[in-house]
Amino acid sequence: MLRFSTAGESHGESLVALVSGMPAGVPIENARVNRELWRRQQGYGRGGRMRIEQDTAHFLSGVRHGKTIGSPIAIEIENRDWKNWTESLPVAAGDPAKHKAVASPRPGHADLAGAPPHVAGDFPEWLAPQFEASFGAFAAVEGRALAERAPLDLRVNLLKATRDKALAALSYLAPEPTPFSPVGLRIAMRPDGRAPPLASDPAYVKGLVEVQDEGSQLGALLAEARAGMQVLDLCAGAGGKTLALAAAMANQGQIYAADDDARRIAPIFARLARSGARNVQVRAPRGREDVLADLEGRYNGVKHSVDVDK
Repeated sequence: MLRFSTAGESHGESLVALVSGMPAGVPIENARVNRELWRRQQGYGRGGRMRIEQDTAHFLSGVRHGKTIGSPIAIEIENRDWKNWTESLPVAAGDPAKHKAVASPRPGHADLAGAPPHVAGDFPEWLAPQFEASFGAFAAVEGRALAERAPLDLRVNLLKATRDKALAALSYLAPEPTPFSPVGLRIAMRPDGRAPPLASDPAYVKGLVEVQDEGSQLGALLAEARAGMQVLDLCAGAGGKTLALAAAMANQGQIYAADDDARRIAPIFARLARSGARNVQVRAPRGREDVLADLEGRYNGVKHSVDVDK
């Protein structure tokens, strides 16, 4: 079992972490640890101090030749500003006339390593049992991931491009192939947390790519639409899955796109024109058909047969 503890106060000489239970032979890269410290500094603080600190981890024990040796690992992070507080907040008795009163505990600039998962993971406490049942020891990690800005997923429009062509056209944005969808690209958020400037990019304007979450892409792929089929997308929304189905069918056959919210479906017309899809009719739902239902908006694309009021 891994055990960890931390020590150190705000304006103290250093912060110390102790990790025990780590098996021997695990590679440790000091540069990766320091990068995680740098990532922490990108968060919000009460002032500009986080921008002037350059935290680096100094391994005191437990690591040799870049690998753990099985003994407890001690890590120190020096506070370079400590020299400015040696008289007002000394460890020794010092001069009481120069002391600064300490009225409450201040855990320092380190993350709260011993915090419960819902605090470390930034999710509501009432969700903790469900998170821990689903993710176990990774509940806090999953919670933090959900709190971050998601990357931008794109679907390559096979009516106009291949994935390799789209990767080349958008190379300045450093896209990566999505892990599951064979027609998806993923672009990370910029360091300032903003999405990349895609709306004016020629690849987007000309319809080589469309914005579509990978989960929604997989839903369209699971429908297994083929050329010549008759398809009803009953909850078409803005048309993301409709466009994916049109590309899968190579513009052959017929797709009927419908939605009960006229405002939600309005963007589909401009997207159809940009994509080059010609086998789509936008109309109100009628009769009983096979339906592509994107349950809860993402990840659960399944084909159902449902009754629709005539």
